[in-house]
Order: sequence, then structure tokens, then C-alpha cells
Amino acid sequence: MTGVVSVLAEEERIGNAVETATARSIRADIWLRIGMVVVVCGIFIWLNWQVMDFGKDALRLDIARMAATPPLPPEHRLITANVVMSLIGARSCRPASALSPSPRICFHAA
Repeated sequence: MTGVVSVLAEEERIGNAVETATARSIRADIWLRIGMVVVVCGIFIWLNWQVMDFGKDALRLDIARMAATPPLPPEHRLITANVVMSLIGARSCRPASALSPSPRICFHAA
């Protein structure tokens, strides 16, 4: 053997390393983004579940207090119209405010 290496033969043997690395990088990036979407959605689902559970427990306590002392004045109730309105507002505004910067961060959009 003379030690002469044909560049074309080596390129055919190895393949285009830059294209392979680019494709693997894109695939890894896609899977990481999918993972982050799953994590963020899981956090929002869990938080909303906790808020609804808290509201259910507070309403149950409110009903028990009203049954124990029948003339319960409205100012002593735990669940009022303001509480219901703020819970509805929080459930709709929180995801929108948290997710609005996400496309710019994840997808490099301007």
C-alpha cells in the first residue's frame, strides 16, 4: 500500500458528515421542544386542577358553615361572586400571559 487516500472514495465511505450532524441536531431540537411542550402543559393542567380543587373545598366548607348556622351573612361567606370572577379570570389569563413569549423563545420568531 502506498498510503494514498482517494478523497472521493473516503467521502462515499463516510457520507456527508455535515448533513448527518445537521439532521441529528434538528431531530434532537424537535424532541426537546416536544418535551418542553409536554412539561409546560402538564404544569398548567396540574395548577388548574389545584385551583379547582381549592374552590371545591372552599365551597364545601361554605355550605357546611351555612348549614350549621342558617342565617350566615354574605360578608362571612368564603365563596362570593368576586372569588368566582377572579378564578375564571385567572384560569383564562394565566396561560395566555405565560405562553405568549413561548413561540419567540422556542421558535426564534421575531
